[in-house]
Amino acid sequence: MIIFVRIKLAECGSFLGMLPFKIYVQICFYVMKNFNQFKKISREHKKYAFLVIFCLLFISGYYCFFAPTHTIAPILKVAEVVTVKHQTIEQKVRLIGKVRAKHSALLQVKAPGVLEIIKQTGESVPKGTIIARVCNPDIEKNYEASLLSVQIAKDQFERTKFLTKTGTMSKVAAEEKQSALLIAEQNLANAKIELDKIRFYAPFSGTIGAYKEHDRSEVTVGMPLVYFYDLSQMIVEFDVPAPLVATTNVGQSVYIDGKKYVLTAIQKMLDESTHMAPASVEIDTQAHVVGMSINVDLTVFEKNNVLVLPDDSVFLDQGKPHVYIIKNSKTVLTPVELGLRARDTIEIIKGLNAGDVIVSQAQSRLSNGMEVKIHDPKEFTSNKDNNKSLNK
Repeated sequence: MIIFVRIKLAECGSFLGMLPFKIYVQICFYVMKNFNQFKKISREHKKYAFLVIFCLLFISGYYCFFAPTHTIAPILKVAEVVTVKHQTIEQKVRLIGKVRAKHSALLQVKAPGVLEIIKQTGESVPKGTIIARVCNPDIEKNYEASLLSVQIAKDQFERTKFLTKTGTMSKVAAEEKQSALLIAEQNLANAKIELDKIRFYAPFSGTIGAYKEHDRSEVTVGMPLVYFYDLSQMIVEFDVPAPLVATTNVGQSVYIDGKKYVLTAIQKMLDESTHMAPASVEIDTQAHVVGMSINVDLTVFEKNNVLVLPDDSVFLDQGKPHVYIIKNSKTVLTPVELGLRARDTIEIIKGLNAGDVIVSQAQSRLSNGMEVKIHDPKEFTSNKDNNKSLNK
């Protein structure tokens, strides 16, 4: 009885109803504890004591059963929602790629000698600029001698042509001088080829990398000297697994750092060492360093204009996929049929319509038919700002 009355008092929420009841209980405990002494008091005093107890019981009973009660509004659970829309869903596979300069070259030593660096590491130079050379006296002297021989042979041939016209020299002698000139020019061309072997020209407009040998150091044939690259155009190189090669084509969607690109090139043949097909994609960003590894998301399947939901919106109920639709501020448990899955989204084939409002997460807190409050980001932001202002 005491527990029941306490519950009723708590429901009515009345301080006036709870106060007499507490006094009554305390009096009852006091009488029970001091019952022998209570019997000794006069009959007149007993009447007053029972009258007080009766009044307290009457007041408490009135507030418990007859006084108007105040109902407390239930606290609604807040649900984050998402609206069903027609979108494009892409199934992707993640691969590892490497950032490269689209135009790069490793310059190697083609003749022995002493290295002389003309342009320093990090300098940007136009195409055809000499950036370094190998000092080789034999090749340089041979070129100078060939250049002089051509000049002498040319002068002699011109002189012979004049003498032939005057009849002083025969045509046979003139042909010999012409032949000598041709041989001298051929020797000069060979000397020029040898001279170019000890000079390093920029193959295209770009930037000089770090030299692998120091200035004035001796170098030999075949030694790598310096990388030359153009950072204005970058590519990402990666390998496509064998099962995907047949369905992967140039122009296919590729995502790098969340940005969409198209596949630039793919070799439709497996590499013997990796058993995968090399592929590349051109990127237009300078945020990456040449040589670094990077994630490449290759689109392998794509569907357009289909109903798509976040993957967290779908949950299993009795082993089958379901979602909570919000209708009239109440949850409605709805079965759905799933289609293509992406990394964080999923296609809905059956069960929903465009425009349906779906609970996006934390469905375990909810039940079918529960009244909920839809989360308002603006209200959350305003409350957060108010809290900040109060803290200040």
